[in-house]
Amino acid sequence: MVDAKTVLLDQLLANANDPSWYIPFQEAVKGITEIEAFWKPDKSSHSIAEIVQHLIYWNQIWQTRYEKADACTVPSVKKNVDSFLVPKNKTFQTLQTELLDILLRWQDLITEKQLSEKVKGYPVEAEWWGLIANATTHNAYHIGQIAFLRKMDKPVIYASDCRQTLAYFVVCLGHMLMNPRSIHIFPRLHSSSDKRFLSV
Repeated sequence: MVDAKTVLLDQLLANANDPSWYIPFQEAVKGITEIEAFWKPDKSSHSIAEIVQHLIYWNQIWQTRYEKADACTVPSVKKNVDSFLVPKNKTFQTLQTELLDILLRWQDLITEKQLSEKVKGYPVEAEWWGLIANATTHNAYHIGQIAFLRKMDKPVIYASDCRQTLAYFVVCLGHMLMNPRSIHIFPRLHSSSDKRFLSV
């Protein structure tokens, strides 16, 4: 009979980069641009980048707890929503490389002996194999979300918005150079007539 370690390592590898019944993380994010990674279908949803950050956070937390053999070693964030917050100036390229390394790190951490041990500091009685099994399911769930977000139709406004923002900046800069004293009166674009300057 196959042991728990073999099954869990197989599932964790399927999370990372081994194609199985669902696409692994590495394939799910392949070729995603920075704009696509931070796009959200609506304000209440998470972006791909935020989901990756969430997986980075929880896999790191449980790897540390597993290494220390104590669930209390690292306290969890007070609000789970905070685990989705992407650090300032962190690119999606950095995020995806970091998560793939973290997912693959499980392969070196897991031992058959510890898997059957009780988890110290956990609020209910549990063994390590059960918590890591939940981690693989959690990873697969969010990787599915990433694949779904990637397939969603995204508005074609990104390119035009970027060009409009750049054009508006150029117009304002030119206005400022010709009228240095008027730097404080640059208007926001409110009416369609204002946008006549932004035909690009």
